[in-house]
Amino acid sequence: MRATAVLLAAGSGTRFGSAVPKQYILLGGRAILEHALRRFEQANSIDQIVLVVAPELVAGTRERYQQTHQKLRHVVGGGARRQDSMAAGLAVLAPLDERTIIAVHDVARPLIRPALIDECVRIAAVRGGCIVGMPAQDTVKAVNAEGLIERTVPRETVWLAQTPQAFSLGVLRRAVEHAQRAALTVTDEAAMVEAIGEPVAVVRGDVSNLKITTPADLLMAEAVLSQEESGCA
Repeated sequence: MRATAVLLAAGSGTRFGSAVPKQYILLGGRAILEHALRRFEQANSIDQIVLVVAPELVAGTRERYQQTHQKLRHVVGGGARRQDSMAAGLAVLAPLDERTIIAVHDVARPLIRPALIDECVRIAAVRGGCIVGMPAQDTVKAVNAEGLIERTVPRETVWLAQTPQAFSLGVLRRAVEHAQRAALTVTDEAAMVEAIGEPVAVVRGDVSNLKITTPADLLMAEAVLSQEESGCA
């Protein structure tokens, strides 16, 4: 099964606290964004990549990366919300079969393994939707607005969502349309798909697929990358 990747890099990254947009900060000598690009290019299941960045960064990003990354077909400007950026990525694609798998990924997770991308796409092709996730290791508490624990949630039922999140194009388009009609704001694609009652499978990810949000996360990513490059991962 072949898939199209939509890589999301339009966020402001304000929590990182850098004057440089987070996705352009160097990790092992390359921009965080470039690591994600390279790994999706290495995934056998990915035919083409759409990169979504802040509108003011489209021209520079296109000039810097499109000639050196064969699968990168489009660089487009994103929107205010995650689902707006994802919809902008879908909008530039040529007409595709409704069964085409779309794999959406945060470039802030630059160390995704290509084999895990392929596995997520494979399961999505069978089930209609699949995300990468990790089972919770800690005790999970539901806490109210006053900061008081309401209950303990059985951690056996709790998974922490990662990306990529892959869905058939038909399912994803219906989910986007529903989110727009219902004025939903979501933090991942699975939430939109869940809202229309479609099933979403989960494939186990790994700790190396970490999200870089703070400078401390960047240090962890540097350590993971160093282990990979030394053959210890």
